[in-house]
Amino acid sequence: MVVYSRYGYGRSDVLEAPFTVRYMHDEALQSLPEFLDRLEIEDLVLLGHSDGSSIALIHAGALAG
Repeated sequence: MVVYSRYGYGRSDVLEAPFTVRYMHDEALQSLPEFLDRLEIEDLVLLGHSDGSSIALIHAGALAG
């Protein structure tokens, strides 16, 4: 199991840039895939709480689309 905290939350790096309306999409479509690639994770189940659930759904939707 791997626990992922987006930038600015949990024990992650501090987010220097301001949050924009695309923040969750950027996390789901750029940051999360980079993270999964670095860990060489291909098959996964994403669980999220609050914004994390939105990020998981956006990511899954992009894979299905």
